[in-house]
Amino acid sequence: MPRAVGRMGCPGLGVGAAGVLVAEQARRVREDQVEAALAILFAALAEVERLRVLARRKADAAIADGERAIADPYAAACTAVRTLHDLLGSNAAVAELCELRVEEVRDMLAAARAQQPARADGVTPAGLTGDESNGVTAGPGEDAGTQSAGAPASDHPRDEGPRDFG
Repeated sequence: MPRAVGRMGCPGLGVGAAGVLVAEQARRVREDQVEAALAILFAALAEVERLRVLARRKADAAIADGERAIADPYAAACTAVRTLHDLLGSNAAVAELCELRVEEVRDMLAAARAQQPARADGVTPAGLTGDESNGVTAGPGEDAGTQSAGAPASDHPRDEGPRDFG
């Protein structure tokens, strides 16, 4: 007696068995496609992370180069702010004249004093008092600039407002 031939042309398989075979083959194809897509995804994400790390390194190096490049001009600006402070007598006056915040003036004065070396004869340069004030003298009602670099800036109204320059 001849055997029954299913839809797939496989002898001995009925219509129901052929459907299961087709479904199983489709499932395997789908699993292979999912596996391939995941492999592409993970490889691409690894490449993205590698490129981000490389970009961060380059950016950090560029920032470091920029900081080195601005060191001398910033030192000159700090020295100029110190000269203006010596001439005008207050942080607020320098800030107003230079369109800086009082906190920026304080930071620049501290940097100017920090870059000024101590003299070999044991005498400290003018303004270096050893009392942690960086030699900054306060005008009447003005904060002397004794805040540490990590301290929050003062919002006191006394740090703002016009000064008489003449």
